[in-house]
Amino acid sequence: VETILFALALALLSLGFQTFYVLSFKAGAVSLSSTISAFSAVIPIVFSIIVYQETIGLFKYLGFALMATAIILMPSTKKDDSSKKGLKTTKKWFIFITITAICGGVSTIVQQVFSKSAVAGEKDLFTAMTFVFAFVFSIILLPIIKGKQPLFKIDKKVGIGVILCGLALGFYNLLVVIALSLIPASEFLPTNTGLIILTTVSLSSLVFKEVPSIKQILGIILAIVAVVFINL
Repeated sequence: VETILFALALALLSLGFQTFYVLSFKAGAVSLSSTISAFSAVIPIVFSIIVYQETIGLFKYLGFALMATAIILMPSTKKDDSSKKGLKTTKKWFIFITITAICGGVSTIVQQVFSKSAVAGEKDLFTAMTFVFAFVFSIILLPIIKGKQPLFKIDKKVGIGVILCGLALGFYNLLVVIALSLIPASEFLPTNTGLIILTTVSLSSLVFKEVPSIKQILGIILAIVAVVFINL
């Protein structure tokens, strides 16, 4: 029963993360959304400090300070909006991406607590039930998202996009497993996270023609450094 509850919690949080992550893309810039979502790593770290009495080093403190500075720099200001400089941000975008980061961080906490629980050996059941619950919740959520549109009518481009995303995610997870077997986690995780943000920002500029302001570029750079420091 305990394993089922862990799986249920993780499925809800994962679905929440994906749903609000997509909504943040619609409400604001992809590059800023991907950058802010990476700050979810702070939540499990704070949890570990409070609950497990873990100590943190200087780099994590520096990472927190840089993260706070980046959050201040990245949103657009009235001056930016009036001069059409930078990437536009709205209150709706901020709410969506904040919920995204919270869901991502708390989902990591669920996995963390499960790994230290008495049922930690039931990893296969935990993983399988998480996928089952996520699938069921997605089916329940589908009519709400689709509204009055035909429930199971999916645009071909959307269908192809979903398949490609699934394949890319599966390939990515496989590469992560292989990389972690060859490279120490302390070296791989900060490098991987920093490169993900950098790649997303670069592609969003090329594909979606997103042009951040100088202030936002500085914020993104600080965010990348912050995430790397936090993951050290």
